Amino acid sequence: MARMGTLLSQTAIYMVGLALSRGIAIALVPLYTRTLSPADFFTWDLATTTILFVLAIAELGMSSALARFYVKADSNAERRAVARTASAVAFLMLVLTVGTLLAFRGPAAVLAFGDAADLDLIDLVALIVALTVFSNLPLALLRAQERPIAFATVCFLRALVGSAFIILFVVVWGWGIKGILLGDAAGLAAVSLAGLVLNRADLVPAINRQALRDLLLFGVPLIPIGIATTIVLVSDRYFLREHVGTSEAAVYSLAFKVATLVNLVAMALQTAWAPTAFRIAKQEDAGRALADSFRMIALALGLLALAISCVAPELTRVFASSPEYAGAHRIVPWLAFSYSLQAAVLIVNTNLVIGNRTVYSTLIFCAGAVLKLFLNQALIPRYGIDGAAIATFAVFGVELVLVFVIGAAVFPVPYDFRRLGALVILLAVCAMCASWAMTFSYSVSLILRALCVVGFVLIVSFSGIVQRSELKRLRNTASGV
Repeated sequence: MARMGTLLSQTAIYMVGLALSRGIAIALVPLYTRTLSPADFFTWDLATTTILFVLAIAELGMSSALARFYVKADSNAERRAVARTASAVAFLMLVLTVGTLLAFRGPAAVLAFGDAADLDLIDLVALIVALTVFSNLPLALLRAQERPIAFATVCFLRALVGSAFIILFVVVWGWGIKGILLGDAAGLAAVSLAGLVLNRADLVPAINRQALRDLLLFGVPLIPIGIATTIVLVSDRYFLREHVGTSEAAVYSLAFKVATLVNLVAMALQTAWAPTAFRIAKQEDAGRALADSFRMIALALGLLALAISCVAPELTRVFASSPEYAGAHRIVPWLAFSYSLQAAVLIVNTNLVIGNRTVYSTLIFCAGAVLKLFLNQALIPRYGIDGAAIATFAVFGVELVLVFVIGAAVFPVPYDFRRLGALVILLAVCAMCASWAMTFSYSVSLILRALCVVGFVLIVSFSGIVQRSELKRLRNTASGV
């Protein structure tokens, strides 16, 4: 647990940065639901989905590879060579990917939006992809350098600039979807400039052969992983567009935005976890430290998903007051726990990265993508948005089992599956009780849902899932005692 205090403190700072960046973006969703029609709201969601797909290819895994080999390097010269080479590769790949997208704007518009007339949206997608790549590299470098305060500051700049331009473009000028995308682009441009200023010497493009070999061997396998993860998270949008129509699909998009609140914490944990895990792996008794850390993280993620699930009706009303979005709350729990499972998958998958067996990660995530496409086709035509949510949850559950099993052979970690299993069962029971509580009158339902969260905390405290001695040790390391 020696590094747990560092993990907690850095996670808190990363959480502030991500809350300012992504949190403000989520806070703007009520603005979108009130200024856009459900059809336009879903079209905006399709635009962000397309950005994720293109970005998975354009970045070539350079952000993750940069963080990995920057930490691994033994000297400042080696670290600078890694950063500069990653910058050069990302730039060249970006030119190729975005150039191809713009060259085939018409077919891309049909694939993404179902309409060849949406060429201007494809142009904005290309712009945001380019700016995202340019912003991700300096942010990855700040993470690798363990500079969470600088990271949070840059994220705050994105939130400030992006939200200001979005309000200007959408509220004042009434530009709708285009205004949202342009405002997001402005925020990303600010991050890119600030990140380059902070690490201008390290991000000058230059090729080092050894660094290039290491980065490509690590990064190229991440392309199918990125595509596969994107398929699991957002491919259902295209199935929903075809089978349920844009209005009902907009309800699903809203539920996903509400569930993204879980992802704020998950992203902060993942951001802090990778460099922490690499350093833990070099210490004695690394397996136990990784196992204990994971159980604490799983508890935090599970509790957060349960809390979001219990207040889903209230959150959906805050995000969208229109009756057209009614019913979104019923699928928020599936998606909130899906984000928790995804975070758990990525954290356990770090063991495969430590063991230099990312090829297994590729197989796991690609298998998940194939399963998601199959479940989309099997469930969405029959069950609509409920089927899409259940499919997402099921796929991440399967991926977690696979990464545990394969990870045990690559980099064994003594996870306490008895206590982890008890935690999963308890979460499932509490979530089902919270769902049942929503069938009562509002006042009774609110009390029962609160009791679900309180009961969960009490049972965890007294059942041995987390022992008091572990919590005391965790508090001591966090406070530096």
